[in-house]
Formats: sequence, structure tokens, C-alpha cells
Amino acid sequence: MLFTIIRRNEKLAAKRSPMFDKNRFAKFLIYFMVAYWAALLLLMGVTLPSAFESAAPSMEPYHILNQGLIYVLITDFLVRFVIQTATSHEIKPYLLMPVKKKKLIDTLLLQSATSLYNLFWFFLFVPFAFLSIFRFYGMTGMMCYLTGIWLLMILNNYWYLLCKMLLNEKTVYLLLPLAVYSLLAIAEFIPEGNPISTFTMNLGEGFIEGSLPAYLSVIILILLMIFINRTLQIRLLYSEISKVEDTKIKHVSEYKFLDRYGEIGEYIRLELKLYLRNKTVKTQFRMGFIIMIAFSCVLAFTDVYDRMTNFICIYNFAILPVMTLGQVMCFEGNYLDGLMSRKESIYNLLRAKYYLNCLILLIPSLIMIIPIIRGKISPLMAVSYLLFTVGAVFFTLLQLAVYNKKTLPLNANVMRSNRGSSLFQSFLISCALFMPLIVNSTLTTFLEQNTAFIIMMLIGLTLTVTHTIWIKNIYNRFMKRRYDNMEGFRDFCFIEQDQQESYQQDKEELKKNFGAKVAADIENYTIQSGDMLGLVGNNGAGKTTLFRLILDLLKADSGSICIGNFNVSKSEEWKNVTGAFIDDSFLIDYLTPEEYFHFVGKMYGLKKDEVDERISKFNRFMNGEVIGQKKLIRNYSAGNKQKIGIISAMLHQPQVLILDEPFNFLDPTSQSVIKHILKAYHEETGATILISSHNLNHTVDICPRIALLESGKIIRDIDNHDYSAEKELEDYFNIKEE
Repeated sequence: MLFTIIRRNEKLAAKRSPMFDKNRFAKFLIYFMVAYWAALLLLMGVTLPSAFESAAPSMEPYHILNQGLIYVLITDFLVRFVIQTATSHEIKPYLLMPVKKKKLIDTLLLQSATSLYNLFWFFLFVPFAFLSIFRFYGMTGMMCYLTGIWLLMILNNYWYLLCKMLLNEKTVYLLLPLAVYSLLAIAEFIPEGNPISTFTMNLGEGFIEGSLPAYLSVIILILLMIFINRTLQIRLLYSEISKVEDTKIKHVSEYKFLDRYGEIGEYIRLELKLYLRNKTVKTQFRMGFIIMIAFSCVLAFTDVYDRMTNFICIYNFAILPVMTLGQVMCFEGNYLDGLMSRKESIYNLLRAKYYLNCLILLIPSLIMIIPIIRGKISPLMAVSYLLFTVGAVFFTLLQLAVYNKKTLPLNANVMRSNRGSSLFQSFLISCALFMPLIVNSTLTTFLEQNTAFIIMMLIGLTLTVTHTIWIKNIYNRFMKRRYDNMEGFRDFCFIEQDQQESYQQDKEELKKNFGAKVAADIENYTIQSGDMLGLVGNNGAGKTTLFRLILDLLKADSGSICIGNFNVSKSEEWKNVTGAFIDDSFLIDYLTPEEYFHFVGKMYGLKKDEVDERISKFNRFMNGEVIGQKKLIRNYSAGNKQKIGIISAMLHQPQVLILDEPFNFLDPTSQSVIKHILKAYHEETGATILISSHNLNHTVDICPRIALLESGKIIRDIDNHDYSAEKELEDYFNIKEE
């Protein structure tokens, strides 16, 4: 019963994900990869018998495959680290239930044995067994053999769970699998006769013949692994549930060599940290790297897939870009509001992505040296596909910057993260993946192979040389669609700043609706230069919507917003004088606070020393809890994230400062300090400051002018120079008892 409940809950968790109905691209990508690998294994299963017969006529094909069973098991073990979750991760939700812990662990261990993944290799073994074993041993021998293979996969499953559990406890336990596989390598290659391969060949033969000792040996090992896993999980259970994650980072790489490249270098630095500090991106990179290694080895050391040389070669170059650039702007969706609300350059961000992915292609280029040396592919082929990828494939993938508008989690399991995309996006990714093959096949229909390679090389070079032009075009199209994209990423004003002139709004009313709900409906309203305005209202009154309209993060249905002489929807100049923090989606949470402050400073042309000097003025506000902690922003408390956001908004000393609920999550002392900081900043600079808050006391304390919002309308504009607004606001918000 417990087994059924857990299985049902896992299905419900996936089905009831907020993005379940929108994750078409996720399903497309996962199903495509599963189908692709299944088809590849099927093809191998069908072709290997004849290939083995040609390569070694004196041996039966199943003897050769059985000799390589250890390599299949090692590959399976490595792949499980990418896609399989350890059982310890699934225990916590059930610990408070009236279920014995031992029974829970037993159920989860049993569940892992019944996973369909343990049958995935059957796509290879079933056709192979049918073609090479069935004719000699019939259906009985074939089924006995497949049963034995299934038992080996279950054994590998428990071996993986053991290693994963120990690694979660201490990294030093990585030595265990390394030691085991090193000993196997020594046993295989040092003595004559390859004893490990001979053993697996005999074991496979025993499976075919239905030998009881063969099955018993594997079953005993499975039971031993179950016992070890069970014992250790029971022993480590309390340490697992009480474990506090060490969020400290031992070393922060600054990549100082990128300083010489200005803003482009800063965005490349940001991209490197995106790749290295986030689970989703790292997992994608590892998957791509494993695939490249596998294909290169197949290409370099076997003759089985000579007819697929073109496919394997281009796949090696294209797989990593497809996995990284295929989600262009999706990861940035976690903090795109922050990028778009301050001085930024999405154009340079796209260029940085292009250059970094060009550098990443050095990896498959080096890997392809092996098949080149072995004469499996020509240098012309490799260079042709490399340049075609840099040009045509990157050109196709970067178009997704215009159309991607679903945020992907940065630090989640890649196979379980929520994804959303359109069929058009899926089509573009498919084009990027298969276009080189289509172009090559078309050209070779009429031309010689080398001529086709040269033409593809020229196409790639042309698009590479002109990359700044077409990236600029992508950027311009992105900006035209920015409101739709930002609303998609977000899930789900108006101000004057001119030292001499007041704000003048268009006569047309400012309106923003979300379906039938009115989020903003404001007539001509002026905020004078140097005003310190507080926005108050109940939840849903429209405060945050108004701020997003001011910052050009939402498109108004009608009306316009100006900061000084600049219409925010038609100019970017206002960003030079504006600073804002609305919520922690503005933060780039895989950076440390220091890195984030320096990144923001760099965007505004501030040197590192200037940034450090300005940060030091907030020492009392930070209270020793922000700087020097060697932690990523995502590992800070909500209160400290709030501090980081406020400081980053004020870092470049803006003439217009917009803060949404700045007192949220702060302790009383920090609330008092930030009030003094904002008052002092207003007095010293004469800046225009807009603050929204549910805390009436704090708002009345610091804001000489208060606007009361209700259902998207400003219903009262209250003069609070003598703190007279408190009584009026209390009367409005208090509910009188009947």
C-alpha cells in the first residue's frame, strides 16, 4: 500500500506542477532525447550482431557483447548520476507520517528496483538477443539472458544508490567508486587473458543457459547491496534530516582577465558563473559532455557506425550549444526585471553568450582530434562543421532570445525542472540540430563531399563575420516584444525627474488591466522633482503594478509615463538616473553580494574602488551579515536579500529611487536604519523617492506626501509635512465593528 501511495504522489507532484500544462518544450526535449537514445540503442542492437561477426568470425556475437558488459554497467552507473535521484531525497515528506522509518526505507528501495530506467538498456539487448541468441537457444535462452541483464541493472541501481548516499554525506567517499573501478581496470588489463571480460562473458553464457549459480551470484550481490543501503540509510537518516547545508563557498573566481573587455567581459563573467554555480545548467553541460565523449569514442574506436560519421561529427559540435543556447534568456528570466529596469545592454549580453559558446566549442574540437588522428574523419569535415555551428547553428539558436519567455529554474534537477515553450521554439531547436545534416545531404546530392564541406564552411564564416549585425537585429526584435516576454518570465507609471520642470502626463488616462481586473486606472498625476512619495493601499490596490509601469516592465493599455523629458517606453535614457528594487527577482542570486554590487557598478561605469567606497556607507545597515560571508545571494535570508536589493538600487546614487515594500523582512533595527538612510539621502541629493509599504507608521515617518491607492486608482493625495496623514490613513484602513 505504501509503495502505491508513494508512486501515486510522485505522479501527482509532476501533474500538479504550476507549469504542467505549459511545459510542452520540456516534454518535447525529454521525449526527444529518450526517443533518440532508444532509437540509437535499437540501431546498435540490430547492427552489432553482423558487425561482430565481420570483426571476429571465430566468436559468437553474444560472447563479444558479454565481454563488454562491464563497460555497459560503468556507462549506466555514470548516466544515473545525471538523471536518477537518490532515495534519501524522497524520505523527508513522509517522516511525520504514521509509518515506521524502516518500512519507509524498504519501500523506497523496492521502488528504485522497479524503476523503468532499469529496463532502458533493453532497447539494445532485446534486438541483439533476438538476432544472436534466439536462433541457437530459442525463446527460453533469450528470456533467461534478458532476465540476467535485468538483474545486473538492478545491482547497478543499488550500487549507484550506495555511492550517491555516501557522496551526499562526504565528498571523500568519491574514492569508493574510483577505487572499485581502478581495481577492475587493473584486474582487466594487467594480467593476460583479460579476466574481467572473460568473467562477464562466462556470466552472460550462464544467463543464456539458465545456470543457477550465475543467477544466484547476482541475486546474492543484490541482497547484499540492499542490506548495506538499508543499514546505512537507517544510520544516516537523522544526520540527513538534520543536516544544514553548507552554503559557504571556499573560493570566489573573479576572472580578472575579462576586465580588459569592458561590458562584454562583465557579461561573459556573468555567463561563466551562470554555468558553474547552478545545478540546472551544470547538469545540462555534463549531459552534453558525456554524449560528446560517447560519440567520439564510438567514432574513433569502432567501425560499426562509419555510415553515421557525418551525424556523429555535427552532433559533437551542436549538442552543447543546443543545451545552452536553446534556453537563451530563460535563465535570465529569473532576474530580467532587474536587468531591464537599470542601465543595461541586452545586446552585449547576447554577444557575450555568442562568444562564450564559441569558446566552449574548443571542447568538442579537442575531442574530435582523436578520430582525426585515427583517420575516421578528415580535418576539412571537422573544420567545416565547426564553422557551420559557430555561424548557422548559433544564428538559429539565438533567434530564440526573441521567442523564449518562460523562466527556467537555475538550481533544480534538470529532468524535473518546470519548462514551458511553444512548438515554434521546439521547431527552431530541431532545425539547429538537424540543419547541418540537411544542408550537407542537399549539397552532396549535386556536389562532391569536399566541395560541400567548403560551401558549409563559407556559410559559417559569413554568418560569423556578420554576427554583430544579426545579433543587433535579434536585440531590436527582443525589445519590440519585451513586454510580452517579461510578463511571461514574471509568471504571474509615471514620474517626473527633471531638476527644473515638473512631470507632465499625457491627457490620456494611464490604464493597465489584467483580464477583467483593473490594475491601474490613473488620471493625470504629477510627482514633482524632489518629492518623497509614499504609496499605500491594501493588497491588490495596484502599487507594484504602478511601479512596474514606471520602470517600463509592463506595457500600459493606454496613457504614457515620463521621467523628466523621457517617455519610458520610447527611451532608455531614464535608466541612467533611476534606481529600483521591487523584489528578489531583481537579484542575480548565483552571485555573491560583492560580485553583484560590482556588476551593477560596472553597468553604471563605476570602478571597483568607487563601488567599495559606496558600499561602506551602508555598513551599519548590513550589520556585518552581508559582506565577506562567502555565500551566494540565494543562500541569504529574506531580510539580507532585501538589504542587498536596496543597496544595489542606491549604489549609483540615482536621482529617482523606487522601492517596493523596503521594510519587509527587516528586523526593527534595520527598519530604523534604512529610514534614516533614506531621509539623509533625500536631504543630501534632492532625489525623487517613491516608496510603497503596508507599514503605515514607517511611511508616515519618512514621506511628506502620501498617495492612497484603491483598485488601481489614486483616491487621495495626502500632504504629510506635519505628520497629519496618520489619522486619515488609520480611519481609512480601520474596520469599524457593527
